[in-house]
Amino acid sequence: MSNDKDVQDIEKKPVELTAEEAKKQVIEKFGLTEEDNSELIEKLTADTLENHKKLVTAIGQKIKIRTEKEELEKQVKTVVPPTPAQIDEDKISKLVMAQLEKRELDSSGLSEKIRKEAEMISKANNMPVSQVLKSDYIQFLKEKEETEQRNEDASLGNTKKNAKEDYGSINPLELDLRTPEGKAKHAKWEEALKKKLG
Repeated sequence: MSNDKDVQDIEKKPVELTAEEAKKQVIEKFGLTEEDNSELIEKLTADTLENHKKLVTAIGQKIKIRTEKEELEKQVKTVVPPTPAQIDEDKISKLVMAQLEKRELDSSGLSEKIRKEAEMISKANNMPVSQVLKSDYIQFLKEKEETEQRNEDASLGNTKKNAKEDYGSINPLELDLRTPEGKAKHAKWEEALKKKLG
């Protein structure tokens, strides 16, 4: 019990131990005499002082942590819990509508240019995107773009069909002779090679 009381006293206010007090404690504890065991007493005194310094440091840290904990507990008790923010249904509705309109635009299959145009019209006229997508103007832009795309594909398609393949530059090792196309290309390669060699 007295040991617990000593620890409580030290915890309240750590006291530095002097070399003389430590020497006195060692002599009393182990029943040594200074004349016979002076070297042993010095070593035990040094150990006792070192242990006491470690104890004082640990107790100081414990006191500091306990103090910080108490301060934090006081702060937590004084903090008023925040009230839930008022839900602005109008803002939420606008955000949901914006997301739905964006999704509708993305799934419309229109080009980026027409989607941006539809979005601008929707915002400018405060109209739903679905209504703007059905408008004559957007339909006109869509048809115009499709026509331009068909014309471009048609012009590219003709150049592909009319372009002659140079069979003399084909690598015969890359031809698949198991297929009819591969066999035909191989035959044309042989003809081109015969013409080239004369």
